Amino acid sequence: MELTKSNKIPKTVHCRTLQVFNSKTAELLSHHQVEIKQEFPREGWVEQDPKEILHSVYECIEKTCEKLGQLNIDISNIKAIGVSNQRETTVVWDKLTGEPLYNAVVWLDLRTQSTVESLSKRIPGNNNFVKGSVAIAGAVIRWLRDNLGIIKTSEEIEKLAKEVGTSYGCYFVPAFSGLYAPYWEPSARGIICGLTQFTNKCHIAFAALEAVCFQTREILDAMNRDCGIPLSHLQVDGGMTNNKILMQLQADILYIPVVKPSMPETTALGAAMAAGAAEGVGVWSLEPEDLSAVTMERFEPQINAEVSDFAFLGGCLHDLNQPKAVLISEYISLLPRLLPSP
Repeated sequence: MELTKSNKIPKTVHCRTLQVFNSKTAELLSHHQVEIKQEFPREGWVEQDPKEILHSVYECIEKTCEKLGQLNIDISNIKAIGVSNQRETTVVWDKLTGEPLYNAVVWLDLRTQSTVESLSKRIPGNNNFVKGSVAIAGAVIRWLRDNLGIIKTSEEIEKLAKEVGTSYGCYFVPAFSGLYAPYWEPSARGIICGLTQFTNKCHIAFAALEAVCFQTREILDAMNRDCGIPLSHLQVDGGMTNNKILMQLQADILYIPVVKPSMPETTALGAAMAAGAAEGVGVWSLEPEDLSAVTMERFEPQINAEVSDFAFLGGCLHDLNQPKAVLISEYISLLPRLLPSP
């Protein structure tokens, strides 16, 4: 955990990335990534410095252009910029000075929870939700790195998990800002349980990866119940898909194939395609016959359906002799006793 010198506000990091693609081949030509600090001044508050966000964009542009120059690519060939923004983050600027009035309030922040709940009660059919959101995925890994210090880089978690190949009954619920879909329980908080003297950082690392997969399984189960058409496979993208243990775990826990593209940052690619295809730009054709073929990697379930269900319901995925961990439904029932009195 990093602390400021003055008011000792806990901090962790978030990333800002710039990527440049070839509009004819969809090839990633260059990229640069900058980490941005996230501050937690109070319980449930999550903030970022707006100026740091802005300067990270400047740095990404400068460094990416330098890298393009080293590749003998003229930056004047850049014809459009697409933005995949940090959604649900709010910042207010002074319209005269251009200075931020306060830190950016990040989407994991809970201070408006009572306002949202009040508004929801006034909306007919407020129990209907249209988005299955996994609140904490990559943030789990960063938390292990920045808050617990059991890894130095995000990539190390795969090595730790591989050393043991099991969580050995350790179970991690990363409800840092409540439980999202399908529970929608904002008062929930995270828990790590099933610990013994044998448990070490490798087991916790494995449990963290399982936690990401379990969240996805819960959402897919809810979607399958609602639509009545079971999902045949799951297409994934993002930086975490470089973790092969995570991808195999996800296939095993879902008991369907998981398919990932060779270029994982498809959100950035989609933004670039939309910008390049915009009216007046027209450097990127979206016609099917003009789109480049995408190389995919496929992860098939390596366990049977019964073992997959047992693992999801609280068992240890690779050691069926281990006791069940606490089910999330049981965990929710314990919340009144776990949370401090108001």
